[in-house]
Parts: sequence; C-alpha cells; structure tokens
Amino acid sequence: MISGPIAGYVGAAIAVFCFGTYAVPTKMVPTGDGMFFQWIECSTILLVGMIIQFSINFYVFQPLAVLGGVLWTLGNITVVPIVQAIGLSLGMLIWGITNMLVGWSCGHFGLFVAPEKVKIPFLNYIGVGLAIMSILLYLPIKTSIREVITSREELDEVEVLLVNQDEKEIPRSQSGKKVFGFVAALLAGVFYGFNMVPVSYLEGKSDIKEPLNYAFSHFSGIWLCSTFLMFVYAGLKKNNPWYHPKLVLPGVAAGFLWAIAQCGWFIANSNLGLSVSFPIVCTGPGVVASLFSILVFKEIEGRRNFIYLISAFLMTFSGILCITFSR
Repeated sequence: MISGPIAGYVGAAIAVFCFGTYAVPTKMVPTGDGMFFQWIECSTILLVGMIIQFSINFYVFQPLAVLGGVLWTLGNITVVPIVQAIGLSLGMLIWGITNMLVGWSCGHFGLFVAPEKVKIPFLNYIGVGLAIMSILLYLPIKTSIREVITSREELDEVEVLLVNQDEKEIPRSQSGKKVFGFVAALLAGVFYGFNMVPVSYLEGKSDIKEPLNYAFSHFSGIWLCSTFLMFVYAGLKKNNPWYHPKLVLPGVAAGFLWAIAQCGWFIANSNLGLSVSFPIVCTGPGVVASLFSILVFKEIEGRRNFIYLISAFLMTFSGILCITFSR
C-alpha cells in the first residue's frame, strides 16, 4: 500500500467526506428507534470488511481489535435518537469534538497507548481549550427538525409491517429532548474516541504495521455487538421489532459510507499520527453535515443561527490548527 503524508491526507479527506455523509440516510426514511437500521448498517460494514480481507490476502484475526468495534457500536446505537432530537449537524459536531478530545487525551497522556510528545505543549493545550469552548457555541443553535410520526398495522396475508407516515412540523424548544440529545452525543463521542485505541495499541506493539490488516477484526466486533443488541431488542419487543420496509437500502448506504470512512481513518492514523488525524477527522465531518442541514434539510436557518455556527466553525478550526502545529 502507498504510504507517507500524501496517503495520510488522502485517507483523512475520504474519512471526512464519508463520515460527514454516512448519517444522511437516517433522514431519508422513518428509522423509528434505530435498532433495525443500525443492524442493517453494521451487517454492511462486516461485508465491506470481508471484501477488504480477501483483497489484501491477510487472514490473521486480531481479537483485541474486536473490542474497538464493540465500543463503536455502543456509540452508534445512539445516532438515530440523537439525529431525531437535535438534528444531524449539531449532533455530529458535538460527538465529533468529544471524539477528538478523547482521542487526543489517549495520545497525549498515554492512555492505553504510548504517550506522544509535542514540541509546543502550551499551543497544544490552547487548541484543546478552543475545542471545548466551541461546544458552547453549538448549544444556542436552534434546529427546525421534521419529525416523523408513525403508526403500524399488520397485514395477515403476508405478515409484514407497513408504516403509515404522518409528517408534521414539530417545533424544537429548550426541552428535555434537546438535553437528552446533547448528553447522548457526548456519550457517543466518548465511545467513538476509544474505538481506535485497540488498533493503535496493536500497531505500536505488533509487527503488523499495515492498518487495513485490522479492518476485518474491527468490523467483526461491530457486527457481533450489533447482532447481540438486536437479539436482546427483539426479545424485549416480544419478537415484534420496529422496522420500515424502506429502511434496507439507506441502512446499506450508511454502512458502506462508514466502512470506507473508517478505512480512510486507519490509513490517516498510520501515516499522520493521532495528533494530526484526530483533529482533522473528528471535526471535519461536522462541517460536511452542516452543509447538508443548511442546503438540503433546512434544519439551520436564520441570521442568528448562522452567526453562532460560523463562530463555532472558526473556533473549532483554530483549535485544530493549534493542535496540529503544536506537533
């Protein structure tokens, strides 16, 4: 595989675009509680992992990398509720920044991986502080979200569910739902931040330095955890899980985009290091998602919201630059 800074930046660019768009399919159809959707998504991720495994002709399974997949899945099950509660862009920006801070902490303080040395520690701390402060600028942004209300009826002759949608505009206020979305996004960011740690640990300790050699093991952990959660969910629902007939293809699209993004991130981590790849990959997708929210879904409108959003972007990018150049 081609290695070096160019490969790292190309991988980071692919990761930014695909991470910024993989949650878009959740806005296309009713996703209900998200459990069936995430299972379709994770099954597709495993399929991509199998294709990568066969393509690179490497068949050594890495059990520790499975743990990273499990951590990611625990964060992923919160994505649909987050998008429904606070919108795509705001949710992705919050969990992206939290993800960056967790990943930075692991590298800087040596949590489970070898600690990284930076040339200008003070500049590094300023960057982290700016990233934390930028979260406060995201909170006042008011999103207008089209919420889908669903009713279900069973057709006895084919025993399938049909969902009759009644879409109506539901105003978002400073309510418990927004607080839930914010807290859930923070928790998702924590799980996402730790999901790369097992692979980084293995790369540091093992003779296997090719990052994509860990993809199948990592993706297997995602599918195993997702399938277990799906079985538990189906049991709690008494074998009557919520699903929509049109969920399958959007779920496949989300899983494919995410798997490609994660592979790009593996390459970026290997060639650029955590201190460079984490700031780029964790905050860049929020910008992409915001463009979808503004131009496609019309979730963010109004001069006041745009002022807060632009200010948050500027502070976030300033933090990225400080963290990157402190290296």
